[in-house]
Amino acid sequence: MVNSTGTAGKAHADVAHISHEYRRDIDSLRAFAILPVVLFHVGVGFLPGGFVGVDIFFVISGFLITGIIIREIQEGKFSIARFYERRARRILPALIAVVVLTLICGWVVLRPDELDGLAKSAIAAIAFSSNMWFWKSSLEYFGTAVELEPLLHTWSLAVEEQFYIFFPLLILLVNRLAPKRLGQVVLTVTLVSFAAACLMVYWKPSATFYLLPTRAWELGIGALLAIYPLRTPPGTRFWTNVAGLAGVCLLVLPVLLYSKATPFPGVSALPPCLGAALLIALGRRSMPSVLKFMHWMPLVFIGKISYSLYLVHWPIIVFFKYLSSTTEISSTAALWIFAASFVCAVGSWWLVEQPFRARPNHRHQVFAWSAGAMALVSVVALSLIHVDGLKYRLSFPQQSIVDVSSDRAEVPSECERFVLGEGLCPIGAPSQVGRSYDFVLLGDSHALSLSPAVSEAARSAGRSGLMGSMICPPLLGVTRLLEPRCTEFTESVLHEIAGRPDIKTVILHARWALYESATVVRGEAGGQAPSLLLVRDELDKLGQSPHEVFERGLRRTMELLLASGRDVVVVEGTPEMGWNVPNALLIKDRWGIDHPPAPTLESVQARQAGVKAVFERYKNHPQVRFIDPAPVICSDSACSVEVHGLPAFFDDNHLTRTAAKAWFKDILEREVFGR
Repeated sequence: MVNSTGTAGKAHADVAHISHEYRRDIDSLRAFAILPVVLFHVGVGFLPGGFVGVDIFFVISGFLITGIIIREIQEGKFSIARFYERRARRILPALIAVVVLTLICGWVVLRPDELDGLAKSAIAAIAFSSNMWFWKSSLEYFGTAVELEPLLHTWSLAVEEQFYIFFPLLILLVNRLAPKRLGQVVLTVTLVSFAAACLMVYWKPSATFYLLPTRAWELGIGALLAIYPLRTPPGTRFWTNVAGLAGVCLLVLPVLLYSKATPFPGVSALPPCLGAALLIALGRRSMPSVLKFMHWMPLVFIGKISYSLYLVHWPIIVFFKYLSSTTEISSTAALWIFAASFVCAVGSWWLVEQPFRARPNHRHQVFAWSAGAMALVSVVALSLIHVDGLKYRLSFPQQSIVDVSSDRAEVPSECERFVLGEGLCPIGAPSQVGRSYDFVLLGDSHALSLSPAVSEAARSAGRSGLMGSMICPPLLGVTRLLEPRCTEFTESVLHEIAGRPDIKTVILHARWALYESATVVRGEAGGQAPSLLLVRDELDKLGQSPHEVFERGLRRTMELLLASGRDVVVVEGTPEMGWNVPNALLIKDRWGIDHPPAPTLESVQARQAGVKAVFERYKNHPQVRFIDPAPVICSDSACSVEVHGLPAFFDDNHLTRTAAKAWFKDILEREVFGR
């Protein structure tokens, strides 16, 4: 049986006894942490929960660092300066090397605006604040926007180093004031952090994922294991083997069963953290026979290079995706990426990590070199920001492609409100009768992309309308999992429309297939992949498949609008390309690398089949009209990705202002406002 030692004093003595020992099993546990992360990032489908490897790292770190601090306090030789010298030797050399090489690759490959963003994230990375940077940038870790952020993975280093700014000071303070209460204080901090994570993961998922207050409990579990080490009494071999199997299961099952849709890191992060803690505890004495594989030298070596492997693998993946203009990685490409990451990690460990850790520099030299290197990287990054990402690298035609990123419709800040009336922006012709408007454009970001064409068509016809915050699907009773305000917003807008006789027409447009199928287009010729932008029916808890939720939400919307006598114009789905159009066209112009084939009309219609089946019941209703963008944009051979010689999309699925007006202004004027 696995039992706790009785007192903190005994615990401290045990820490002092074992902390000098090198433990191969912990390096193997690091291998168990890093391999799922890398394989998850390269898109290995049978490891959908590989992201939990980061949580295992947190537990290991909390255990090792707390053990060192307590041991040195017991021996009377702990100092804050020495602690941070060790952290600098361990963390900074490889991190700075990777940041510098990433900036160089970004200078060669990325667009000016992307290089500008990379420079900003580089400053955040070396300042150990990248978790806050990516959180404030509103980037969901599992969203598509982060797939081209080369330094995204440094968020976890930031969490860890922020923890170690405060934690040694907390231990020193408690050790001075109430040394016997150290375990209780750390337990309290851990429980409060865990409770916050469990509550906030549904309310503020992005903040919960990135920020220290909701991650500290994972390091706290490791710290508690160092403060209260677990012992295995004699004669308990059977139970230690059972516990070892349980620990392995707690690590492996989340990797196999979790997915991007798993609320994380709340309760779902507990199993891998407890599994890691259990294996650490069991490995500190005689290793249970079921865990002997953790002394296998290849695993141990992967654990030794795990820090470098973590640092190098993500930039390699990002630059591969960028140059191949796809977010999907083939099996062959994944194998090459893994091999390249492994080789680079070995090089980093051998040429950077080991020499700097072993070099006999004095403490002031370590701090001086660290500060100098960090300052130099900051100056380079600030210079890149100052010169707008080195725009002069590009020819004029290439700069024209880059400038497409600003050719997008935006909601003015004063209109980004979840209310009708003052929070909605007028579009079309100026209202001639006070606040009287005769149409409303309602939908998500695809409706926003269409709004320039709607506005110009309405202006030509002398029609005045409104549009609002384009975040939510116009599906009554339905919310996006990452935007819980959608239900209330859509309900208030639709009921307001129904009660205003001046509004005659409602135009609905959204990324319909996303909500109906919970998939996005990825890769060549319209391939599909699961999406995190899931929807939930708040009014009917039965039958929560995406198709059922979509069908019920649309039915409620249509019934409310039609019952109030409104004309409804449904703009069907805008074709999705599956790859970043401006990036692909720029890469083709700069490097001669062809972009993936665009979807065909047939593949677009196949993706929209489930949506069209729901739309079909309204096709013959006298108050309902449909406009299908697919035949306008696509032919039997391929969809158009350019208009007037420039990209027609500013990413992989949103129309530019120019394309929206060129393709749909006349159609909308004729079909909607010409009647």
